[in-house]
Amino acid sequence: MNIYPAPRRRARGRALRHRTRPARERAQATLQKITSGEKAKEFEDMRGAFADPGIDAVSIATPNHWHALATIWACQAGKDVYSEKPACYNIYEGLRMVQVANETKRMVQIGSQHRSTPYKIRAIEAMQGGLIGKIYMAKGLCFKRRQSIGHKADSPVPPGVNWDLFLGPAPLRPFNELRFKYNWHWFWDTGNGDIGNQGVHEIGICRWGLGDPEWPKSAFRQRRQVCVRRRSGDAQHATRQLRLRRARRLCSRCAAS
Repeated sequence: MNIYPAPRRRARGRALRHRTRPARERAQATLQKITSGEKAKEFEDMRGAFADPGIDAVSIATPNHWHALATIWACQAGKDVYSEKPACYNIYEGLRMVQVANETKRMVQIGSQHRSTPYKIRAIEAMQGGLIGKIYMAKGLCFKRRQSIGHKADSPVPPGVNWDLFLGPAPLRPFNELRFKYNWHWFWDTGNGDIGNQGVHEIGICRWGLGDPEWPKSAFRQRRQVCVRRRSGDAQHATRQLRLRRARRLCSRCAAS
């Protein structure tokens, strides 16, 4: 979790929680620069912060697989929540987050920022008001080349890292540098790939422009992949249509909540 001043009334304190000692030290140094030397409370386990009556709101900036459970726990502890995108690891978790937020009457905001940006609000209002005619389709595009992360062998847990807390509700695995820090995005245990990293921005704006329609019942995907065979490039096209089913079983991450 990040440093977050208490809203709704004058801030009574700040707290921070990171799973590594160097991250906590950097956060404390940043806080002291902007608050004339004030130091925040430190919690290694987020549940300690949730139990603190002096904390009114929390900011969730964990890997994606922690977002839903952290938000649910925080709401149940009476805290308001700002969570980084994506809201959750899957749709079912998102529905549980909405349910718990409503039951506990807590404020929960997801940080894709688009829907709170004034010029984007005006643009969507203009389009939905007929500026370009009837909106029947939305396409989200993002061109961002990513280099391969390569391969690395498992290694001992670095000093100051609580690997068990980092994994949390994910399966227990040996420490691997590629599963830590930013690259956790590319492993299903902790991330959703780029569709859950960058794609949520484009998909979110598309759905907003279309008036937030109901969940789709099917999805269409087309991929172009270039392969090399015998010194010649063969372009392969793959087209798939997938039927989407809404998860009905209780997700293991929310089962205890």
